[in-house]
Amino acid sequence: MFVTGLLEDWMRKLEEGRQRRREIHSLDRQRAYETFLLNQKSVWTPPELFEKCCPRFLGAGGDGQELFHSIRRKDGTWSCPGGCNKIHPTITLFFDTEKLHSVAILSVPLDPFNKYFNSRVKDGSAVCKTPFYYELDGFVRSNLNKLKEQKLFGNHLVKVAMGALRESDLAQSAALEMEHHKQCH
Repeated sequence: MFVTGLLEDWMRKLEEGRQRRREIHSLDRQRAYETFLLNQKSVWTPPELFEKCCPRFLGAGGDGQELFHSIRRKDGTWSCPGGCNKIHPTITLFFDTEKLHSVAILSVPLDPFNKYFNSRVKDGSAVCKTPFYYELDGFVRSNLNKLKEQKLFGNHLVKVAMGALRESDLAQSAALEMEHHKQCH
């Protein structure tokens, strides 16, 4: 009886300790998420657009907090662990086969996107047609590399339209062949 009572006491204290650790872990996760949200709100402006967007998706590539990642479904759409039903902003690159340049389409004109493309407009390597549509000098691959090198937002927010990279590479190859042919003749 004495041993059974000691064992029951020990088991109860062990379970209380586990429960306390679970509560502390839960509070730590909540604090981490609140800090994460505050950080994201300071980066992704304007606030009225940020509120419509998924902070987990925006921040997934930024500081490597796997805790806040979105999940890509089989149908290509994005889902958050909580099923946020918010916008998952992207920049999609296309290739204009007639004008032989890249086109960037912004799903949402958030400030980090605007800062990047406005700097391209300022240096003369892009033309802003609308806040959602930019014509970029060069082929898709070089623009994709430039977007991957910038530090204003994560690479996971940059997409290439299906077939755009292939079309661009073929056009670039043809342009290089034509240039080489002109130089040789």
